[in-house]
Amino acid sequence: MLNDHKNYKDNAFPLGAMYWINPNYTQQQIDEDVRKIRQNNFSFIRSIIWWEHLEEKEGVFDFTLHDMLYEAATKNEIKIAQSFGMYPPVWLKKELVKKGMLSTARYNCIDIPDFHTRFELYIKTVVGRYSKHPAQDMWIVWNELSKSPCTCKYTERKYKKWLEDKYGTIDNLKAAWRREKNIFSTPCPDSFDDVDTLELTAELLVERRNYPLVFDWLTFCEWNLAQNLKWICDKVKEIDKVHPTHTNAAGLLQNEVPAMCRDTWQVAELVDTVDASIHPCHHFQLVKDIKDFPAAFSYSVDMILSSVKEKKDVWISELQGGSNIQSGNIVFTPTGKEIKSWLLQSIAKGIKGILFWIWQPWRAGWEAGEFGLLNTVNGQPTERSKSAADVGRILGEHSDFLLNAKKLPAQVAILYSSPTQILAYREGKEITNYPVLAMLGCYKALWKNNIAVDFVTPEEINNGILSNYKLLYMPFTNVVSKELGENIKEFVFKGGSLWADGHCAFKDNYSFLHSQNPGAGLDEVFGCREANLMAGREAIQILIEGKGTATGHIFEQWLEPTSGKVTATFKNGQPAVVINNYGKGKAMFIGTYLSIGYHENKDKGAEHLIVDFAREVGVKPIVKFEGKFLSLEANRLIGEDSELIVVTNHSDKKASFVMKIAGDYSEIIDMADNKAIEFDSASNSITRIKYALPEYETAIYLGRKR
Repeated sequence: MLNDHKNYKDNAFPLGAMYWINPNYTQQQIDEDVRKIRQNNFSFIRSIIWWEHLEEKEGVFDFTLHDMLYEAATKNEIKIAQSFGMYPPVWLKKELVKKGMLSTARYNCIDIPDFHTRFELYIKTVVGRYSKHPAQDMWIVWNELSKSPCTCKYTERKYKKWLEDKYGTIDNLKAAWRREKNIFSTPCPDSFDDVDTLELTAELLVERRNYPLVFDWLTFCEWNLAQNLKWICDKVKEIDKVHPTHTNAAGLLQNEVPAMCRDTWQVAELVDTVDASIHPCHHFQLVKDIKDFPAAFSYSVDMILSSVKEKKDVWISELQGGSNIQSGNIVFTPTGKEIKSWLLQSIAKGIKGILFWIWQPWRAGWEAGEFGLLNTVNGQPTERSKSAADVGRILGEHSDFLLNAKKLPAQVAILYSSPTQILAYREGKEITNYPVLAMLGCYKALWKNNIAVDFVTPEEINNGILSNYKLLYMPFTNVVSKELGENIKEFVFKGGSLWADGHCAFKDNYSFLHSQNPGAGLDEVFGCREANLMAGREAIQILIEGKGTATGHIFEQWLEPTSGKVTATFKNGQPAVVINNYGKGKAMFIGTYLSIGYHENKDKGAEHLIVDFAREVGVKPIVKFEGKFLSLEANRLIGEDSELIVVTNHSDKKASFVMKIAGDYSEIIDMADNKAIEFDSASNSITRIKYALPEYETAIYLGRKR
């Protein structure tokens, strides 16, 4: 008999792990597992109710295993993050195969009525059973959501309606799709009814032509994924209006268009809380040097946080907890010190819940013996599980503060452009991930210098979000619409600053060339335009007076200054960097893919060209460090009367440093041992802390404000 709903431990900071239920376990064995999880200072477990196992016979639902887990969670005062396992049962697969409607993609198309009517019953049955259970906390409604482009007649019907809503008439659609060169365009349909998604898919996979058509198709696919997610959330809310809906985005460090057909910002609007999966072994395949993993991890956290801008809580609902040697893209095992850093730095950035993947490793299957926090064979604690337990103790002692504090506001934004990702995907495999490599390179230079960053989208800029920032970076932003260009111009004219590298704004939102390069009016802002474009026959180098050289990527974009000043050249003397004053603001343009060059080479000259401009326009670091050969990361969490400061030494050498923080404190506590530390507070409200941090170690401070 299930218990009625009651509240306990609702103020505990959510830290826990995914728990796989052994189908052969008794209630006592599950109780013992969950007790050990609780002893590890975890307050949450994640579980998945697989539809294919729950309803092995049509209409017969067997909750025996899951009831035992809920009972064990109640006994041990642990909350459950429950996930829907969306794979259809065998009997339904057979039906779908007969009708030609079983998808070979990861998830079946939800637009197909034969699937979603049965899926709706599964959702309502699960939610109805556990919505009032005391252990129930949240619904992860779609695990690592993705949706491959589907050409079924039901999706095609939605696409035709989407096109009609967008264009109004078929003549408007033809005008948009045909553009300049009909000879390279797929013939346009004579009516919306004639739109053929099979033809679109062939266009997408085989040809590199008619980009406007492809832009619409892939933009629709992103929208349709969001609509499917909304449908699931609505079904949950029909029964359970108390517990929040969540979904976890995976693959934040890759082009989301071919990988997921997902717009994370659209998705984040639809759930109560947005989550992320971060498995370095799976998701950091674009990072060649393992020393860059801390920056890649921070990038992923800031990306998912940026999708909601503190309007909602953000979790990491899958964090790699153990070894991976077979199933991932990279062989990688996190150390206990890395686990500690990931947890504390994420929390200091504003993450409000973290669940590891996984507590104990699978004993069979694709990931057998991998990912577990515990020892693979005997289930004993590891340095990883012990580090997580140590952090859990700290979280338990300070949950109220951590759950209510806010991340330090960023002064810098990086443009995240879904249209640019679509264009890169269409233009060839070799450049599909260039937008991501550029964002990561730009981010990495700023992260290395402890400059806080948000990511913003064109839609957010068009809605006025740039008023919150001092500086906008546009690495590898090939696609800029006229509206976006005008809003960026206004931002700079009123006093904001702008930085961009090669081929910025050379196409509009239908991949049609602007009349100038940079286009969309941004040539006025940058005070220059393209004079010539030369593919690199050797390494692209920029000569910076007094600061050595910087390495670019692929091409030299020779610049013709109009109102701007040339501050660096290519080796042949052609202008490579131009800085311009526009209205009350300032802009910098670099004529090569500098951000990608920095990601690949990490040279100091490129770092200067990215970071020094931020300093020139008044951007302040999170904290300032003084010392030699430092590789330190810092993040701050701001409360009403306290601040959390987390510092990690990412070097293999001990770091002795002075940390300067903008703030006036009455007391600073080292939270690892709850002891006060000595510090100096100057008259200008700058606090100085002298500290020595061992290699790869993380320190966590709590500062009490005066």
